[in-house]
Amino acid sequence: MARRCLDAFKGRTVCHVGEWGGMTGDATFEKQLTESFQLVKVVPLPNWTNTCYALTVWQRRGSGTADPGAPPAVVCCSGCGGPVPLDGGVRSRLCHRLAYCSQTCVDSHADDRDAAMAAQLLPSVLHRRQHFTPLLAGSL
Repeated sequence: MARRCLDAFKGRTVCHVGEWGGMTGDATFEKQLTESFQLVKVVPLPNWTNTCYALTVWQRRGSGTADPGAPPAVVCCSGCGGPVPLDGGVRSRLCHRLAYCSQTCVDSHADDRDAAMAAQLLPSVLHRRQHFTPLLAGSL
């Protein structure tokens, strides 16, 4: 349904509230949004430990309102703090606030990831590679 709304939308600005790579829209919607619009602002929202909601503001490409500079990151890496590539990063299925840009960051963040899992009363043994899902079509 999100993609159909985007197809019908003729305006310049889209505000998306929810989880990127979560249950707010699907990968097709997110791909179309990133191809047709440029991210201009990310506003973190209150979250439970297993969610990662944010308000993202997007401007239609070619509308003259998008900033030609580097856009902010939709998702930041839990390991290094840098942007998670939307075509190659991963997010935890069990703790959505955990996302990574590379296998190096997944590996280096193990202790902090275990603490985040413990905060959700989940044993760290559950947080293995099969519990990560790719953002869009990419994977590690």
